[in-house]
Amino acid sequence: MQYILLGSGNDPEERMHEFEQEQLMEETSQFVHSIVQSGHYRASARLESPEKGKTVLWSDNRFQIREGSESSRPSVQFCYIVECSDMQEALSIAGRIPLVRLGMEVEIRAVIPGQ
Repeated sequence: MQYILLGSGNDPEERMHEFEQEQLMEETSQFVHSIVQSGHYRASARLESPEKGKTVLWSDNRFQIREGSESSRPSVQFCYIVECSDMQEALSIAGRIPLVRLGMEVEIRAVIPGQ
């Protein structure tokens, strides 16, 4: 079954020195390599800041477009799609994402195919 790992929170890289950013990039590269090698990796993406996005909603009997994110929750910064046998395996993979130990949260959800 596929799971999506949604990483949210404040991007810690903004507060890091250049050498720390390079170390984080290396750790992230090693993490991705490990899940590719194990056969779990399906896709990943890093997202622009919510301020650069748009929100589409239905209001006053019509679609409206607003600048940025409407959510009061921390914004999603990145995602991974992984193939796992169950939620426990997906949780184990999510716990190895380097940004987790730097304060970001990862929400895990099963992907429902064809929906």
